[in-house]
Order: sequence, then C-alpha cells, then structure tokens
Amino acid sequence: MRQVRGDWVKLYHGAERIIKQPVWGEGCIFNDFGQGFYCSLDKEVTKEWACQNKSNGFVSEFNIEINGEGINFLDLNNGDYNILNWMAIVLENRQFRINGEDAINARKYILNNFYVDYWKCDIVKGYRADDSYFAITSAFLNNEISLDNFFRSMNLGKSGIQVVLRTKKAYDLMEFKSATFANKEIYYPKKLGRDMKFRNAFRDNIEKGKPEVKIYVNDLVEKGWTDNDACLQRYILG
Repeated sequence: MRQVRGDWVKLYHGAERIIKQPVWGEGCIFNDFGQGFYCSLDKEVTKEWACQNKSNGFVSEFNIEINGEGINFLDLNNGDYNILNWMAIVLENRQFRINGEDAINARKYILNNFYVDYWKCDIVKGYRADDSYFAITSAFLNNEISLDNFFRSMNLGKSGIQVVLRTKKAYDLMEFKSATFANKEIYYPKKLGRDMKFRNAFRDNIEKGKPEVKIYVNDLVEKGWTDNDACLQRYILG
C-alpha cells in the first residue's frame, strides 16, 4: 500500500444501464475485492463485461484525479505482491468449491500467511476472478494443479485486470465523461471467444509446460511457506 501521486486515470464500467454517479455502499459484498465499484482500463473488454448476461449493455467512462488527494492505492500487479497475496483476498470474499479437509486447511493457511490488509485502501487493482480465473484458482485450492501452472495460467493474458473503488473518498473523485452502447450480438460472442481462448491456452500450458518442480497447495502448507520466503519471488505478479 502506498500513496499515489499521478495524473488523470480513465476507467470504464460495464453494466446493463448507464451509471453516471455510482452510489457508495451499494453493490454485492461477495465480489473479488469486496464491495465497491468495479472498473476496467480496457474499453473493449468492458463492453464484453457489460453484455455478460446475454443482454445489451453500456460502458460508462470516468476520469479520476488521484494526484495529491492522499488516496491509498493497492496495486497487486506492481511487482511487490505474489499470486498468493491476490488469492488470499479473493478467498476472503468469494465462495469456492472445497473438496475435503486438505482444501479447508489450505484456505485457512493462505488467509493466515498471505493476507493483504486491503480494507484500508481506497482503490485496489488486480486480476479479475472471472469464470476462467475462478476455475483455475479453485483447481489450485483443491490440489488439482501445481503452483507453477496456476501462476503461468494467471499470466496468460492481461485483459482481466480490474480497478475497484472501495471508499467514498475514491467515489467522490470520479468524473463521468460519456457512455457507449455495447451490442450483445457483438460482445457476448466475443466474451465467449475470449473465455474459450483462455481455456485452450490453459490446457496447452499444462500439457506443454516445462518439467519443473511441482509444488501443490498441500506441499506449500507442509513446507510452511510464508509471505517472506525467497522461493515465492518467482510467483510475483506484474
């Protein structure tokens, strides 16, 4: 967590209606990083998110001025955090399929040893646990894929990056600029195609991956890895 000094940042929010002024305190509390206003830095990807329910949608565009405002900004992809830091936040907020006692213990271990105090942050940036990312995270938690494959798969594409405004201070800095229509006939198939491309790349990644030391979540718990272990440097998000 650090104080950000920057310029105007352009954010996009996809929904079935135009949102000119998001209301702080509204929204689902079980999203990836908790309750907040979820945005993207990529307008085209946001059009896909706007049509995810097979309906037409809109992309609301905002500018946010964070320069000199004392905003606490947590960027999970800035090179300071590993994949288990991201996973700990998502585990706290999302409901995962858990197969057996080992997975229950693994969830508890990751939360206890890799937790990031994101509750103090106004804005959080990191991977979006959409259907594809959620599936591979669940597979790792249930000891079905290795940490190496989990990490490589998370880095297959950068289109899943989201920016979440969590506090009223951050909401008050947003300035609505415009809205763009997103046609479900165009962008829902694009969403499905992107998901299929990711899943195929994930499968190829596992099948053709280099023969490395395979560390699974049960091994991580048994070895007692913590956030300060040097061996986790290879799993830094960037």
